[in-house]
Amino acid sequence: MGCSHGQGEYENGECVRVFGAIQDIDEQVKLRLALDQQRKEAEQLLKTRSDFIAKISHELRTPLNGLVGMLQACHKENDIDAIQSNLTIARNSADMLITLINDVLDFSKLNSNNLTLDNTPFDLTQLVTQVVGLYHPASQEKGLAINVHMNKLANLWLYSDPTRIKQILANLVSNAIKFTQVGCVDIYADVLTENEQPVLQLRVCDTGIGISDENQSLLFQPFSQGDPSISRRFGGTGLGLSIVFELCNLFDGDIQVSSEVDKGSTFTVTFPVDFAKQRENDDTEPCPVSTPNISLAGCKILLVDDNQINVLVMEKLLQQFGAAQIDMAYDGVKAVEACRKNHFDIVFMDCIMPNMDGFDATRAIRKLNSNTQSIPHIIALTANTSESDKRACLDAGMDSFLSKPIQIDALKTALTAVKAVSTEETR
Repeated sequence: MGCSHGQGEYENGECVRVFGAIQDIDEQVKLRLALDQQRKEAEQLLKTRSDFIAKISHELRTPLNGLVGMLQACHKENDIDAIQSNLTIARNSADMLITLINDVLDFSKLNSNNLTLDNTPFDLTQLVTQVVGLYHPASQEKGLAINVHMNKLANLWLYSDPTRIKQILANLVSNAIKFTQVGCVDIYADVLTENEQPVLQLRVCDTGIGISDENQSLLFQPFSQGDPSISRRFGGTGLGLSIVFELCNLFDGDIQVSSEVDKGSTFTVTFPVDFAKQRENDDTEPCPVSTPNISLAGCKILLVDDNQINVLVMEKLLQQFGAAQIDMAYDGVKAVEACRKNHFDIVFMDCIMPNMDGFDATRAIRKLNSNTQSIPHIIALTANTSESDKRACLDAGMDSFLSKPIQIDALKTALTAVKAVSTEETR
């Protein structure tokens, strides 16, 4: 692109020559257009951030209102049934809050390309069973059946990121239950071997409200649930499916949806995996019907966390199992000193602390007890839940792993592995 300026020289009224300059402004025009595009993108980014904050602020207030409101209602309530009912609502609200926070954090990581995949062997049957168990109460409450269908290859061990696969399946099952009032949810898990690279295919089918053709294209956009009336009727941030979409991309996979209004929807995700050998130390048998009663009576316990509220919460949870000998330390240095002076059966170790973190503290405690038989069972307490985080805890010398916020069922499971704990089988 050029720009020219000039003037003519005239003789006897006729132009005989022209004086001027021609300038190539192609680069300037390209720069101006690029800056204009960047401005538009910046404005869109600001709008998206504003929408994000407004949506999340609204969605956070709903579970917070249930949590705070029901706890306040318990404060002066004397009827035990009313207190239990209020606490049930408060716990459900807390679970909603945890799910929302996890979605926001994952969306943020995916959006900034900070989320990476782990590669570990896992049992797909066990993974699907865990997801079904997670959503069984919600489906039972609505009178919905969850049916699982797996081909023979799906019963083999696979090699991929089980945490993120579980997240994909959990989001799809949660969505199916949420938008289904009558009928069932079917889960299909297949390993396809038509090509050299095995492909995992997960399908979740429901008999719910369905999605119109025009709204299907909006499903995987953040903060969108297709029809705005869906958001008003069912709530939610619309982040779940966008996270599934981004995770599928991260797996070099694909997600497809087929749906008919008032007849249901089918979501299908596919991505490459590898076959793996079963790990010798993993128990792949179904969980037994019987569960042990846990008793911490006689166990000496050390709680290590820099947050006093976290310590108080753990203390209350452990007291439900009969724990009476509980000491506290608020950083890694004090934890090591406490273990130098006293014997503990169990140490609950926070990972991120000032002065000395839980990893270094665990290594130091292991050195203290390396030549004795009084080695404590160390359980990690952390908000980081990826497979690499778990491996870091185990590599530091911790025996097991609990994710914050601590769920009492997960705590009970962790305690069953501690030799000093007495258990009694119940049915």
